[in-house]
Amino acid sequence: MKINDLVNFFPDGVLVLNHHGDIVFSNAYANQICQKLLEETPTTAPVADEIWQLYQLLRKASDGAIAPERLALMEGEFYTGPGNDIRVRVQTVQLEQTEGLCFLIVLEDRQETVRRAAVAEIKKFKLTPREAEVWVWRRMGMTYNEIAAKLFVTIDTVKKHLKNIYAKREATEWAEQG
Repeated sequence: MKINDLVNFFPDGVLVLNHHGDIVFSNAYANQICQKLLEETPTTAPVADEIWQLYQLLRKASDGAIAPERLALMEGEFYTGPGNDIRVRVQTVQLEQTEGLCFLIVLEDRQETVRRAAVAEIKKFKLTPREAEVWVWRRMGMTYNEIAAKLFVTIDTVKKHLKNIYAKREATEWAEQG
């Protein structure tokens, strides 16, 4: 398996820009996130403005405007719509095949990260299919009322499912300790 194929399996978007701002590499998920952002706010930059601004800051810093020991990582977060936050981390890297510094940009869809964590917990706690639905929505920040409306059940039913989930979580944690 090639490194490019491997990076395409990452749960986050990965972009690499050279010192001139040209895209050297991007995985499929980064392409998807960038395309969505560019549809919402067109720009002349090769990537969305939110990402470009962080890149520009770190690039200027790497040119000597900021002390090198403070260059480790730049991070930002921006809102892309209801329930969607993108966390952006930018750091400098030196690649053999490029001249000068490059900039590694990692794009994390916070909602997708929470969803993946919830799926792992569903398996770990051995939740029923209905409990799994409730748990995913709850972990994504929905209120009891919103979950009830989405699943066409009463709020008391949501509370009952969550009570069962919390009990299973506690039992699993207790079993792991003992």
